Amino acid sequence: MKKAEFIVPDLTIDAEYKSLVERRAALHDQQARLRTERKRLEREIADAPATTYSAGVAALLGEDQDSTSGQRARLAAMRREESDIDTAVGVVARRIAERQGPASRAVVAQCRTEYRRRVAAVVAALQTVQAARAEYDDLRDQFEANDIAWTSLGPLSLGFLGDQRDGHIDRLVQDAREAGYVS
Repeated sequence: MKKAEFIVPDLTIDAEYKSLVERRAALHDQQARLRTERKRLEREIADAPATTYSAGVAALLGEDQDSTSGQRARLAAMRREESDIDTAVGVVARRIAERQGPASRAVVAQCRTEYRRRVAAVVAALQTVQAARAEYDDLRDQFEANDIAWTSLGPLSLGFLGDQRDGHIDRLVQDAREAGYVS
């Protein structure tokens, strides 16, 4: 039977963090919609025929006033709204950064048992390697003690494990013990 894969949950398991992320996404959506509409209005205003006199003169002549005046007012309002959204995005970003610590602690709390299990598995495997290395070193030491030319066997260099009497495995196991993951 295949063991179910453990998936570390993301920070949104914290309700406040999730709410802030959702708020940021909604603000970005609103920002994108406004930007699209603003660009459309800017094109329409740029493409509109320019009047040679003011709206007041047009009214005195009984002609239509500048057709872009309403669009220009809407464009100004949109720019103010975009500025407000930019400010709100910054506020939400700061709040997300502040909430990341508590949200991370919530994730870690949910993963502690699985982490402990995996550290213990690594320690157990390394202790098996350490025992196998001790047997290898014993055999090698016997060859050398008896002045046997054994290099035709292809000696292995196990230096990456550290010194055989105080190596990397011993330090890792000690760290795991001190952290309380193994006894």
